[in-house]
Amino acid sequence: MTPPSDRFQPSRAGVINVWDYVDEEFAFADGRLVLRGHNGSGKTKALEVLFPFILDGVADARRLDPFSGENRTMKSNLLYRGQEAEYGYVWTEFARREIGAEPAATDETVTLIIGIRAHRHRDGVRTSFFVTDRRLGVDFGLLAPDSRPLTERQLKAVLGPDAHSETATQYRDAVDARLFGLGRERYTQLLDLLLALRRPLLAKDLDPDKVSGTLTSGLSPIDEELVDQAARDFENLAAVQKQFDDFAVADAAVRAFLTDYVAYLRTHAKARLARIHTEMDGAVEHARTLVRAEEARKGAAAAREAASAAAAAAEAEREGLERRLAALRADDAYRARGELELRRRQIVKTGEEIERERARLADGAEHLTALEGEAGELAERLEGARAAIVRHATDLADAAERAGVSHDGDGPADTGEDLLTTARARATARRDDVAMVRDEIARVSGAERDRLRAETDRDKADKDVEERESRCEAADAALVTARRRAREALDVWATRWAGSSEPPGDAPGDLNPEDDEAVAGPADVAALAEALTHAGDAGAPSLAEVYSVRTEERRTEAARSAERLSARARDLAADLVRLRREREEIAAERDEAPPHDDRRTADRDGRPGAPLWRLVRFAGDLDEKEAAGLEGALYGAGLLTAWVHPQARHTLAAVEVLESDGYLLPLPEESRPSGRTLADVLVPEEQDLVPAAVVADVLRSVAVADTITPARDRQAGPAPTVTGRAQFGLGLLLGARPKPSPEYIGATNRANRRAARLAEYDETIGETSRAHEDAQRDLARANRRLEDFARARRELPPATAVVEAVTRVSQESALLAQARSALADRRRDLDAAVAQVDASRRRLRQVAAERSMPVAEQEVDAVARAVDDFLSTAQRLHDGRERAVSEERDLASRQATIARQRERHDADSRALEDKEREHRADAEELRAGEEALDAPLREVLAQIGEAERRLAEVRGRCEEHAATAARENEALIVAQADLRHGQASLGQALGHLFEHVAAFGPYAHLELRPLLGVTATAPWPAHVGWPEPAEAAASVAAELSAHSAAGEGGGQPPDPAALVGRVLPGAVAALLDAFAAEMADIRVPGESALKNAASRLSASLRTFQDALDGCAEDYRLEHDPTGVVMVYVSDEGGRNPVAAFARRVADRVQEQGLLLEERERTVLEDELLTTLAQQVHDRVRTARDLVRGMNEDTRSRPMSSGTRIGIRWGRSDRLNDRQVAVSRLLDRDAQGLGAPGLGELRGLLREMIRDYRAAHPRATYKQALADVLDYRTWYGFELVLAVPGEKEVKLTRAKHEEMSGGEKSAAIHLPLFAAANALYSSAKPTCPRMIALDEAFAGIDDRYKPELLGLTAKFGLDLFMTGHDLWIHFDTVPMAAHYDMHHDKSAHAVSAMLMLWDGAQTVDADAGFSGNEELAETLLGFRPSRRAPALTEGTLLAADGDDEPDDAEAGV
Repeated sequence: MTPPSDRFQPSRAGVINVWDYVDEEFAFADGRLVLRGHNGSGKTKALEVLFPFILDGVADARRLDPFSGENRTMKSNLLYRGQEAEYGYVWTEFARREIGAEPAATDETVTLIIGIRAHRHRDGVRTSFFVTDRRLGVDFGLLAPDSRPLTERQLKAVLGPDAHSETATQYRDAVDARLFGLGRERYTQLLDLLLALRRPLLAKDLDPDKVSGTLTSGLSPIDEELVDQAARDFENLAAVQKQFDDFAVADAAVRAFLTDYVAYLRTHAKARLARIHTEMDGAVEHARTLVRAEEARKGAAAAREAASAAAAAAEAEREGLERRLAALRADDAYRARGELELRRRQIVKTGEEIERERARLADGAEHLTALEGEAGELAERLEGARAAIVRHATDLADAAERAGVSHDGDGPADTGEDLLTTARARATARRDDVAMVRDEIARVSGAERDRLRAETDRDKADKDVEERESRCEAADAALVTARRRAREALDVWATRWAGSSEPPGDAPGDLNPEDDEAVAGPADVAALAEALTHAGDAGAPSLAEVYSVRTEERRTEAARSAERLSARARDLAADLVRLRREREEIAAERDEAPPHDDRRTADRDGRPGAPLWRLVRFAGDLDEKEAAGLEGALYGAGLLTAWVHPQARHTLAAVEVLESDGYLLPLPEESRPSGRTLADVLVPEEQDLVPAAVVADVLRSVAVADTITPARDRQAGPAPTVTGRAQFGLGLLLGARPKPSPEYIGATNRANRRAARLAEYDETIGETSRAHEDAQRDLARANRRLEDFARARRELPPATAVVEAVTRVSQESALLAQARSALADRRRDLDAAVAQVDASRRRLRQVAAERSMPVAEQEVDAVARAVDDFLSTAQRLHDGRERAVSEERDLASRQATIARQRERHDADSRALEDKEREHRADAEELRAGEEALDAPLREVLAQIGEAERRLAEVRGRCEEHAATAARENEALIVAQADLRHGQASLGQALGHLFEHVAAFGPYAHLELRPLLGVTATAPWPAHVGWPEPAEAAASVAAELSAHSAAGEGGGQPPDPAALVGRVLPGAVAALLDAFAAEMADIRVPGESALKNAASRLSASLRTFQDALDGCAEDYRLEHDPTGVVMVYVSDEGGRNPVAAFARRVADRVQEQGLLLEERERTVLEDELLTTLAQQVHDRVRTARDLVRGMNEDTRSRPMSSGTRIGIRWGRSDRLNDRQVAVSRLLDRDAQGLGAPGLGELRGLLREMIRDYRAAHPRATYKQALADVLDYRTWYGFELVLAVPGEKEVKLTRAKHEEMSGGEKSAAIHLPLFAAANALYSSAKPTCPRMIALDEAFAGIDDRYKPELLGLTAKFGLDLFMTGHDLWIHFDTVPMAAHYDMHHDKSAHAVSAMLMLWDGAQTVDADAGFSGNEELAETLLGFRPSRRAPALTEGTLLAADGDDEPDDAEAGV
C-alpha cells in the first residue's frame, strides 16, 4: 500500500441518519474514493451531503444538488422516511503522516463534523458545526451504544466548546485556518471552483469567460494584511485631509451663507424700518389731527355762546309782537272773516278731490279695456290647444298602429288621464321586444359572418394543400439530385485520397488500401458512402465523424509517431546545443581545471594564490608515462588541486575561519624528505600569483619514490609521497590514481588535452547533426502524413445539401400533413358555421312571431322608431291636454275679474257726478258771502298783516340765531368727538408703531448689528417696560389740552413728531436712527424683493445644511423661521450665532492649513505605495511563473490524438489607459523596472486610487485598494489548441464543438484541474487537495480516462467521484477505493461493498478479507467505528443535566 503523503488527505467520511443512510462510512485510498451504482443507489446523495457541504456548511438546496436544483433540500433528506423530527450527522476526516513515520499512531488528523436537525413543522434545518483534532472512533464517537446519535449538547460536552462553531461563517473560517490558510475570500473562491468541478457532464459546453474567471480565481491576490495596513495609513492620511477639507468646506459654506444672510437681514431690516417710518408718519398725522380738533373745539364753543345771546334778544321781541297780533285778532269783524275763509279752503280742497277721482276712473277704464283684450287672446289660444289635442290623438293612434302597441291586448292607444303612464309601460315592453329581436338578428349576422369566414378559411386551406403538395414533389426531386451529386463528390474524394499519403504536390498518389500508410481504403469509402445514404436521418453520424472513427487508429498512430519523432528531434537539437556549447568552452580554454571536488566548496574568486597545477610544469627530461603517473598520484592525493597562498599567514587565516578547501603549506626544513622530491621533476611556472621560492618549498615538501609500501610510507615520516606509477601515500592513507597521459600540469599537456577533446567533440557533433537531420526529415514526413489526415477530413464532400434536402423533405411533408389536417378542420368549421346560421334564423323567426315583430332588420328599426314616436306623441298629447285645462281655468278667472271691476267702475262714476253737483252749489254760496263784507274789516286786516309781517321777521331772526347756536353746538360736539376719535386713532397708530418697532427688535440683536454695519452698542429695551398705546395717546392728548387751556400765553403748540417720538421707550429712537442712517442708500424693497431674499436665504440654508452634513464634524444647524431668521450652529464649542461660528471656522482653516502640505502628502503616499507597487509587481511575476507552469503541465499531457491544450495569460482588452500603462510596466522584470519604473508604477497606482475614490465616494480605502490593486482583472486566460501539424489557435466554442467527446472533456478538465492545482498551491503546503466529480468522465472514451486520471495524480489532487459503472483500475492511479452501492427502498437501507485498487489489482472480500471493515482497517491502520470508546460519558446513557430534551430527541 502507498503510504500517505506529507500533507492532509481525506481518509474517511460518513453519513449518519440522513436520507436512508443509517450509519455509513466510506474510506479513501490514497485520497481517492469512487461511489458507483445505478441511479437511485445513493451515490450522488452521499456526494451532495458530504462535499463540499462539509467544507462550507451551507445547506442551500442549490449548492447541495449538483444539478443546481431546489427540490432536494436538506430537510427532505433528513425527513425522507416521513419522520416527525430527526437529527443526523455528516463528517469527514483528513489525515497526514510524516514521510517515513509509522501508520496510525503518528497520524495527525482533523475531523470536520456538521450536525443537522429538522422538524416537519419548521422551515429549513438547524445546523451545528465542529472542527476537532480528535479522531472519530478512537477519541470520541457520534453514536451511543444504543446506536442513537449524540445530541448537539452532548457532542459539545465531549469535544469541548473550542471545537464548536455557532455559524456557518465561523465554521468556514475555522476550517480554513486549520487546513488551508487561504483567507475568507480565496476560500470562498475555492468552494465555488469545487462546485463547478462537481457538476456532472462537465464537458458538454465550453464558456471561455467562465474558464478565464475560474482560472483567475486561482491567482494570489495582494496580501490582505498589507492592504489593510495601507488602507489604515491612507485612512489616517485622509482623516487629516478630511478634517482640513471639512473646515474648508464649512468656511466656504458659511462665507457663502453669510453673503445671502446679510442681504436678507439688510433687505428685511430696511423693509421693517420703512414700515416703522410709515407708522410713525401715521401717528404724527393723528397727533396733528388732535391739534386741529382741539382748535376747532375751542372756536365752536365761542361761536355757540354768541349765537345763544342773540337768540335770547330776538325771542323777547317775538313775544311782544305776538301779544299785539292776538289783540287785533280778537275784533268781531275779523272773526267773521275767518269763518268765510275756512269755507273757501274747504271748497278748494273738495275740487281737488274731484279731479283726482276723475283721473282714477279714467285709468280704471283703460285697465278694463286691456283685460278684455287679454281674455280674447286667451280664448283664441284655447281653441288652438283643443285643435292640437285632436291632431295628437290621431298621431298617437297612427304611431300605436305602426309600433304594434294597438294589438298588445291592453286596450286603445289613448287611455285618457293615465295616458302617459300606460304609454311608457307599453313602450318599454315594446322596446324589450325590439331588443330581443335585434339580439337574434345580431346572432344571425354573426353566424353568417362566421360562415363566410369559414368559407374563406376553407378556400385558403385548399390552396395551401395544393401548394404544399407541389413543394413536397420539388423537395423529393431536390433530395434525389443532392444525393446523386454528393455521391459523385465522394467518388472524386475517394479518387483523390484513396492513395499514398505522400503525394507529389498537393495530390496524393496511388495508395494500397492494405498499406499502413494509407489515408483511406475501400472499406472506408464504402462506410462513407453508407453514411451518405443516411445523411439527414435522426442520429446519423456525419461524414467527418465516420471518417474520424474509421481513421482514428491510423491517425493516432501517426500522431504518436510524429510526437516520438518530434521528441527525438528536440532531444537531438538539445544535445547539439549542449555539445557545441561544451566544445566552445574547450576551445576557449575555459576547461583547464581538473574536475570539481565537492570537498572544496569555498569560493576561490579574488583569493591570493593559485592551485598547484597552475604553478608548475614537468621537467624537460621526464617521459610522458612517468609524468602521467605523477599527475595521477597528485590528483588522487588531493595535492594537484590544493591551494597555495603567496604567504603562510593567508593559509593559516583561511583554516582559522573554516574555509571549505584544501591548502599546501611547505614543511619545515628539518621535516622535508631528504631524497628525491617533486622539485626534481616539476619546475615552477613564471607567474605573478605565488613567489617561485614558495612553490619550490612546496615541491621539496613532497617526496618522489619508485613505489610505495606501507613500511616505506611509515619510514618517510610526515612528508607525503608520490610515485611515477600514480601511487600516493599520506601517512596511513595509501592509494593510486593512474591515467594514460598528463592533462593539467604544463601548458603543452593542457593544449594536447584540448586538441584531443575537440576532435572527439567534432566527431560526436557530426554524428548527432546527421541524426538530427534524419529525425527532422522523418518528422516532416510524419507531419505531412498527419496533415493528409486533416486535409482529407477537411476535403470530405459536404453533406450539407443532402441534409438540407432531407430536412426540407421532412419539413415539407410535415407542412403538407399539417395543411391537410388544417383543411379537414376548416371543412368541419364550415359545416358547423352553416348549421349555426340555420339555427340562428329559426330562433329569430320564433322570437319575432312570439312578439308580433318583423324579422327584417330595417322593419325592426321602423318599429323601434314607431315606439319612440308613440311615446313622444303620448307625451305631447298629455302636455296639450294639461295646457288646455289650465287655459280654460285662466280664461274663466279673467272673465270673472273683468265683470267685478266693471261693476265697481260704474258705481264710482255715479258717486263722482253727485259730488260735483254739491261742489258747484258750495262755490256759489261762498261768492255771495264774500261780496257782503264792508270796509272796517279791511283796516283791521291791514294792521293784522303788518303785525304778522314784523312777527315773521322776528321769528326768522330767532330761528337763524337758534340754528347758528345749534350749528356751533354740533361743531363743538363734532370737535369733541374728533378729539375722542383722534385720541383713539392715535392710540391705535401708536399700537401699530409699537408692534413694528418691537418686531424690529431682533434686527437690533447685538450679534446682528456687525452684520448690518451698525456700531451702536445701546441695548434694546425689554418689551415689558413699554407703555400701553392708549396711555401714550392719552398723555399726548393731555399735553395738547393743557396747552390749549393756557390760551395765547402758552406759546406755540407742541410739535406732533416730537410728541410721538417721546412716547418710544429707552434708546429705541436713537437706535432706529442709527439703523436708518446705515441703510440710507438702500431702496425700500417691495414684496417681490422680500420674497426673493427669503427664497435665497432658504436655498442658502439648505446648501449650508448640506455642506455641514457632508462634514465629518458634528455640526448642527439650527434656525427659527418665525420673524427674523436667527441662525445658530452647534459644535463641540456649544451653540453659537452663525457670525461667531464663521469666525471660529476661519481660524481653524488657517490652523489646519499649516498642518497639511502637498509635499508632505506626496511623500507619505509614496512611502505607502512603494510596498504595494512592489508586491503587485511580484504578484504578476509569480502569476506568470504559475501560468507558465500550468501551461507546461497541460501541454505535457497530450491527448491520444497528439492534441495539446495550452494556457495563455494575456492583457485584457477592457482596460483603461492607466491600467494598460500599469500592465506594460509589469511586463518588465525586477531589474528592468528599477527605481524609476517603480516610481512611475507608484504614480499610476496613486492616480487610479484617486479616480476610484472620485467615482465611488462611499467606498473605503480598503475597497479602493483591493479593487485598484487587483491585478488579476488586468489579465485574462485563454485556452490554446495545438493540433500536431497545424498552427496553434485559440480554443473557442466553435473549435470546442468540432472536437470529439473525449477531447472536449479533456480540453475542459485540463485547465480546471490546473486551476484547482493553482488554488491549492497558494494554500498551506499541508492542505488537502480534494475535488469532487459527479458522474465522472461520463461519455469520455475509456482510452482517455487513464490520461485524465493520471493528470489528477500528477497534480496531486484527491478525488471523490461517482459514476454509473466507473472503475478506476489504471496504472496511472496508485490507489483508489471503490464502493458498489445498493439502495433497498422498501427497507429504507443503503448497502455498500468496498473494493480497492492498489495500483496493480483489485482487492475485495474474495482476496481473504471478511468484509468492508477489515479491508478498511488495512487502509486506516485501525478498525473504523463511529461509536465512542466503551464509556457512557457524553452519550444518551449518561445523565442529562438539562430538563428539556432537544427537538430531535423528542421526535426520534
